[in-house]
Amino acid sequence: MSRIAVICTALACALSNLPAAGETGAFRGTNHRSGKHYTGHSRTADLRSAHRQAPAWPPQKPSRQRSVTRTRDVGHAGRFGDAFLVDTGITPVPAAGSQYSCGAASNGSGWRVLWSDESDYSARTSGVASDGTLLDTSGILFTDRGYSSSGVSRALTGLGSDFFAVWTPDDNGIWGARLDSTGVLVDSFLVYESSDLQTAPAVAFDGDSTCLVVWTENPYGYSDVYARRVTTDGQVLDTLPIPVAPDPAWAEGMPTVAFGQGVYLVAWQAIDSTYTSAVAKATRVSTGGVVLDTAIFLRHNPAMMQAIPAVAFGDTCFLAAWSEGLDQPDLFAARVSTSGNLIDSSGVQLSSSPDYDMFSSVGFDGSQYLVMWCELDPSWETGSLCGRRITVDGVPLDSGLIRPDLAGYLPSFPSVASDTANFLVAFSAYETNYYEDNVFCTRISPEGAVLYPFTSFPIGVDAQYRPSGSSDGTDFLSAWLETRGRGDAVQAARISANGTVLDPVGLTVSSTPASKADLATGYGDSLYLVAWDQANGIDGSSIYCARVSSDGTVLDPGGIVVCDEASYRQLPDIAFDGQNFLVVWQDIRSLTNDCIYAARVSPAGVVLDPNGFAVAAADTFYDLEPAVCFAGTNYLVFWSGIGLYARESDIFGARVTTAGTVSGPRFLVSGNTGDQRRPAAACGATGALVTWEDTRQSTYDVFAARVRADGTVLDPNGIIVGATTYDEQLPRVTSDAAGFRVLWSRWEYSDSTIFSTGRVDSSGNVSHVSDWFGVPGNDPGNGYDAVYGGGPDLLLLYSCWTDSALGRYYGANRLWGKLGAVPGIEETPNAKLRTTNAATLVRGVLNLPSSLLSPPSSLFSLDGRRVLGLKPGANDVSALSPGVYFVRSASSMVRDASSVATKIVITR
Repeated sequence: MSRIAVICTALACALSNLPAAGETGAFRGTNHRSGKHYTGHSRTADLRSAHRQAPAWPPQKPSRQRSVTRTRDVGHAGRFGDAFLVDTGITPVPAAGSQYSCGAASNGSGWRVLWSDESDYSARTSGVASDGTLLDTSGILFTDRGYSSSGVSRALTGLGSDFFAVWTPDDNGIWGARLDSTGVLVDSFLVYESSDLQTAPAVAFDGDSTCLVVWTENPYGYSDVYARRVTTDGQVLDTLPIPVAPDPAWAEGMPTVAFGQGVYLVAWQAIDSTYTSAVAKATRVSTGGVVLDTAIFLRHNPAMMQAIPAVAFGDTCFLAAWSEGLDQPDLFAARVSTSGNLIDSSGVQLSSSPDYDMFSSVGFDGSQYLVMWCELDPSWETGSLCGRRITVDGVPLDSGLIRPDLAGYLPSFPSVASDTANFLVAFSAYETNYYEDNVFCTRISPEGAVLYPFTSFPIGVDAQYRPSGSSDGTDFLSAWLETRGRGDAVQAARISANGTVLDPVGLTVSSTPASKADLATGYGDSLYLVAWDQANGIDGSSIYCARVSSDGTVLDPGGIVVCDEASYRQLPDIAFDGQNFLVVWQDIRSLTNDCIYAARVSPAGVVLDPNGFAVAAADTFYDLEPAVCFAGTNYLVFWSGIGLYARESDIFGARVTTAGTVSGPRFLVSGNTGDQRRPAAACGATGALVTWEDTRQSTYDVFAARVRADGTVLDPNGIIVGATTYDEQLPRVTSDAAGFRVLWSRWEYSDSTIFSTGRVDSSGNVSHVSDWFGVPGNDPGNGYDAVYGGGPDLLLLYSCWTDSALGRYYGANRLWGKLGAVPGIEETPNAKLRTTNAATLVRGVLNLPSSLLSPPSSLFSLDGRRVLGLKPGANDVSALSPGVYFVRSASSMVRDASSVATKIVITR
């Protein structure tokens, strides 16, 4: 079966629930991709497996979709508990997640575009003024059950000054909504629902008082086209649906409809019972709901496949357009009179190219038609919008084709509408960097000129993720990645020792429009060094760095290339030896297995080892996720290594001199059963402490080992730092005069992520293990880091979903900081609590039985502060910020500072 036949069959089967032959499962709109996938090795809190058997780029980005748990308004001071927003600035960018265009319509003075949002399964509309100005940047919600990614429906029509939309909630039933001229919902109602599958609705208005709604339905095991009339005041006129195309010999679906001179014309796609022939058909329906014709074959050519027709009414007749062809479909059109006669029986060919010309839409501006479609290359990886004007006499114009240029996107499903001054073309566009769809529109003049710029919506706020921090011994530098539409920016901000953000709108370290995935920071010689990996095309990535002075000046705004060899590299880390920095990263330049490479960078910004030298490059290993620290005389580099035929990873290390040479072979740090992965390291007065995730006890625990500067591993079996019945993951480690502080994250299947801490002294003793801080959300994949600045406080940097803060709406993952003494390390009153079981979820009211209140109890935050006195029965906790808290009785507080407490999680 040809590719176009497979596509047509798949589309029909998706709408009619018929079994499909061939490779139909590969088609889902134009969003199926067979390209490279992300690897997911981020040291900044990506929870995916570190095992990788093949190179891939770009590395896994955290989801830009909205988290299940959302931080509601966190206060006008921009604080969440003791945490603070690091960057309060907003950069408008395309909204997170995928959105799909479902149709455009005009009311004569502008347009509205109907689109659906994958992140919350809603349907919304956005207004576009006659000059192309976007009126509703976030869209106006009219249903939270109207998600569709098919794009083939024409589900919006103008009603004079107002609009009418139709949709299918939860893949069944047809609903309608009346919207006023500004897109505000007037009312919504059920048009039709049965136990059969209803999909792909479309609608047209008769210019007076009635709309015809058409859809595909599967009543007897095969699909048919049905319709119902609806008045502009919301009355459904037909007791039973009108069978527009009930032919049992054909699977019929994907209808479209237009109205003119007293009749509707409904067109659809039909596939025969053998799945070897597909045709485009049409029929007229009267305003009284009577089907006037047997099916009209728009161009009956059994040797060709015809797919997905579109239709519009012109001055005196209808114009239908469709795709036709076997291996390389082209666009055809034909006029149909209001009396049901096919005027252009041989069809009018609009395109002829080696690509797939599909998904057409037709509009009329009062004097001419505009047909727009998608031209997709045979791989379905690239494509463009194309269009031609057609006169009312059926003569094609624009032999060179109208081609709106949207580089870097793959467009699909255009929808054409006209306000008599210009055409508007709305469409979905697949962004090839982020693998997401957004909604775009552009205007086209009556002369066929594209009126730039494109309008993109919905507009959201830049998301911030994967932070990294360093300290000069007193103050801090926080760096992070930030979405900027087609690419990412590297941003930074200085934070003082008392928690004051010195750069509240951030410093731009790199604004190069390219995909970036991970970054690292280091400090030395009175300046900070920030390193990151950056895409250098569709098949590779490079390591860059830039210096930032202590006064916040970005010294290398264009970035310094550390390594731009062919293929992929990622996950940088940085250490300083007193004279130079050492940047390490994961590298796959051999195209066979991952290696660890490094390069020295001077404080003057000179790369002393261009493109790097190999630290670990064995043919028998995949070496992943490096971490580095300076041990006084030489660097210690650690990483996770997997044998070529092994199933479990171990922790390895190597010594690197300040001259940039590797001293001796790799040495084993931990080779126990289970996985050991995602190492983090810090050096102290007597050597280094390396921590990692470890599964030797089934769940993920945090282990550590001390390593001397000469590579001697003092704890070959590892030291247990954090272990519960949950997964303890993503450790960070810092050093101070008393030893090392370890911080890690834990998710207890609730809607909060808990950060825990512990101390490891120079003798390997573990103490002061305690939960420190809880943040809303269960997606630590957006990243966090911990930094010690020399005082008693630890700086925690983390990204989480933020609805509102500082009196403004964000609606995106934003970067937060918490600077404070760690419980049990710097003792705080009542901070160390021993919990009794899994956390209890609380929404608004905390109910306590009397057995807990003898004597009375109090509610404490994770950092040990008493936040509320509790009474028997119901306690209102709705004013408290979401997060983890503890209930403890007064007698236990007198008896023992580490006595039993009951953990709760307050959520919204």
